[in-house]
Amino acid sequence: MNNLISIDREKCIDCQKCVGICPRHIFQRGEDVSGKQSPQVMQNLIEDCIHCGHCVCICPTSAIISNDLTPENSMKLDSSKLPTFEQFSMLVKQRRSIRKYKKDAVDEKQLSELLDLMRWAPTARNRLPLRWTIVNSWETVHEVGQMFVDEFRGDPKYSSIVQEWEQGVDEIHRGAPCLIFVTVPADYRWLQDASIAIETMDLAATALGLGACWAGLFINFVKDNQLVRHKLEIPDDELVCGALLLGYPDNEIYEKYPYRPKCPVTMIQ
Repeated sequence: MNNLISIDREKCIDCQKCVGICPRHIFQRGEDVSGKQSPQVMQNLIEDCIHCGHCVCICPTSAIISNDLTPENSMKLDSSKLPTFEQFSMLVKQRRSIRKYKKDAVDEKQLSELLDLMRWAPTARNRLPLRWTIVNSWETVHEVGQMFVDEFRGDPKYSSIVQEWEQGVDEIHRGAPCLIFVTVPADYRWLQDASIAIETMDLAATALGLGACWAGLFINFVKDNQLVRHKLEIPDDELVCGALLLGYPDNEIYEKYPYRPKCPVTMIQ
């Protein structure tokens, strides 16, 4: 991406908000050519820009353009649509790990809404390293489950899972019709980015009336299995570090949320 940051001097009102929020200190106090005190773009620091968009989004007069981020493609916030803490709290408490699904594929519109939202899941230094793959077919997800059984048949660690599978019980993908996984470059350091994104999707899926469950067995399975990596078109230089089962709950509807003990906390002042 070309680094180009500019301030429209006719629009700038010298509020200095861009100076205060830039995490790389690219905006600093200074004088323009007329001697007027106004924010200045430090050209020697532009290469450090992480493209977060803070400057564009905080400017009250739409005076800043930062690379491909402009006032025109930065959406206006509507705080009236924010959930209250009570509403968000209920979403978190209502979210359950669903393990019984209908075979119906997930509606493509809902999948599109979930993936579109993932553009705003935070990543370290706004690197946006995540790549998403969707398997939205019960048959294909089931086939991957069979590959798991074939791989670990005879392994005592997975004997109960294999036995259940051969009796028609899917303990691997729980009968989910949709498997979503996220990959990052193999040398990427901040693997927690994937966990943040997957849990964001998990909560969003609950808000859409979908059921979801983390697919931990799948993550471990695909690390070294070249057959399944090839089937799911996972490049050799990418690491699967987050996966979610998704679908419509099959008569798994909860009327209550469970008690949880209070978090252990150390308060330091």
